Amino acid sequence: MGPLAVLLLLGTLLATTPTASAKGLPYPPGFTIEASNGYSMFVVAVEARRGHPPTIAIFVTGKNDGVFYSAPATVTEKSIQASLGSLGEIAVTFHPSEQARTERSKCGGKPASFDSGYYEGTIDFHGEEGFTEIGATRAPGDVGFLLNLVCPGISGGSGGPFMPGAELDVDAHDHKFGPHLMVVKNRPKARAHYEVGVSEISNGISIGRFAGLIASAGTFTYDPKVQTATLRPPAPFSGSAQFHRSAKLSNRWTGNLTVDLPGKAGVKLTGRDLKAKLAHAHWDWGGTSE
Repeated sequence: MGPLAVLLLLGTLLATTPTASAKGLPYPPGFTIEASNGYSMFVVAVEARRGHPPTIAIFVTGKNDGVFYSAPATVTEKSIQASLGSLGEIAVTFHPSEQARTERSKCGGKPASFDSGYYEGTIDFHGEEGFTEIGATRAPGDVGFLLNLVCPGISGGSGGPFMPGAELDVDAHDHKFGPHLMVVKNRPKARAHYEVGVSEISNGISIGRFAGLIASAGTFTYDPKVQTATLRPPAPFSGSAQFHRSAKLSNRWTGNLTVDLPGKAGVKLTGRDLKAKLAHAHWDWGGTSE
């Protein structure tokens, strides 16, 4: 999932006043449920707002990767219903308990209290290429995942010719669909931070797949003047790639680098449809600068 999509969704959700129960407790806008293969799924309903139709947002997350789905839905005060085609179906109704549950973001802030009831109905999900499966009829209401979306990750960055670090960015030419790769390190012997993702629309469902990892310094090497660079990252990547600033545009970014993302294996990260940029950089990763 791209960061912009997450932030836009988050802004919409935080701007929506939750429906309150008889005791004044807001209903949770969604639920979290465990899935197979080490994944969990957070489902949240986004009511119609400012001319935008109601949608369902689904975050399927693992330890270092995940997928974001957004699809049309029917949303009421207590129900969420969406047909996801080959991915499955979500059709649930919230049952309030009139008892409070309190959650706090992992990064602090004020706690949020909401009704501790549950959603019941059909929770059926089949991840592409079998990366995960869910078949359930009940899940507790939850806001914890939503609260944690506001936790900081990368807190700031800067660039300049005297920085010892480097950042390599790879994008599709249209910037909208196709893969995106970013790798950055703060000095030649520092560990390399990778973020990779790909966006698409399939049968009316917007999909964003993503993964991130921290790898050894040798997986990303570059010369002091950032004219050349080589990537040899570990799994879920395969292959390697090279950047040569002085080469012709068609040969500036070459290799056989691919990545396996949840539900989509073998995503190509080199080729004529992609462009690469290399520059000096320094990043502060959530308050930890390497």
